[in-house]
Amino acid sequence: MKKILLPSISLAIISTVPFLFKEPITGIVPAYIGLSSYLILFLVMLYTVRWYKFKYSNGLISFGKAFKYAFKVTLCYALIGSVIFFVYAKFNEDSLLQEMTNIMKTAQEQKIETQGYVSANYEKTISSMVSIISNPFVISGITFIGYLFWGVIFSLISAAIVKSKTGDIE
Repeated sequence: MKKILLPSISLAIISTVPFLFKEPITGIVPAYIGLSSYLILFLVMLYTVRWYKFKYSNGLISFGKAFKYAFKVTLCYALIGSVIFFVYAKFNEDSLLQEMTNIMKTAQEQKIETQGYVSANYEKTISSMVSIISNPFVISGITFIGYLFWGVIFSLISAAIVKSKTGDIE
């Protein structure tokens, strides 16, 4: 259990650190911080699979076994990360609501600039979307799916890099 739980917790903590660096006015994480956190997540996943290869597999591991381990780590990471984000969202509901409203207003202003008008029921659509997205359960589910998506991609790449070159492995 330790071989899956410890990397999952470290990945979840790394993925939530960018929320500490939000811009105060817009409430959005700068792109360079988000991208650098994805790079760090990939490197940690790669190191985790490599560590598993040498610690538990005697230096020989197939693509399937490496991916299976990385996928287990990814599932735990996505679950722990979404729970951490749920707690964060529960304590910061007002700021999340303000952030969603700012994003929707920015989208409305861009639509006005490009099309010159906004439909009559646009305000109603914005308010319903903000009320749905600002729900901590919904945003935690979206976070879980996002973490799972990137985790699977990182697992595939890590397993492809770390697999042993010999053909006589399981």
